[in-house]
Amino acid sequence: MAQYPHLVQIAWQTVTKLVDDWGKNPYFWEREIDVQAELRSRLASLYSVLGVQEVISTEKDTHAADGIFTYRYSRVACEPSVAYKYSDKQTYRAMPDVVVWGDLEDPSVTAEDWPILWACEIKYMGGVKSDWDIEKLGFLIDQNRIKFGCWLTFEWDNSLKTSDCSWDTSTHGARLWTCTARAPNTAGLS
Repeated sequence: MAQYPHLVQIAWQTVTKLVDDWGKNPYFWEREIDVQAELRSRLASLYSVLGVQEVISTEKDTHAADGIFTYRYSRVACEPSVAYKYSDKQTYRAMPDVVVWGDLEDPSVTAEDWPILWACEIKYMGGVKSDWDIEKLGFLIDQNRIKFGCWLTFEWDNSLKTSDCSWDTSTHGARLWTCTARAPNTAGLS
């Protein structure tokens, strides 16, 4: 993969490790929400070890001694609401499964306008397969709402004997990657 900002590189490495772990034990995570929570937890833990686990925001507060109240938010969030413009020029909302927030240049900016370093959409076995998630990530990248994106798909494949995965870039080059992780469906087999 290309050279990325440090926090984004950690996100890519974390996804790669999660995909590898899933390939070794695909029955450990039963549903998409389990994979989402696992990815969020791994990222938050790694960022915490590095001391970059939070994003700091401020708001004016008449009750605070200096008139400013400081809020600390996790750098990693699940399904935040992110505005984007669709091709019909209307504003819609996307909720990427996992987001890594960037640092705020202006800590008084509202969460609606926080920079997003990296976002991931996850599709898990049995989920409706559609290109809509990657299209939304593309809109978010085109409009600079996110810097980098990942479309992560986990699938059963009865033709496989061992797990595998493939990485590919989309029309957005190194800014948007797709990863398809596949495992043999051995449920119920001895």
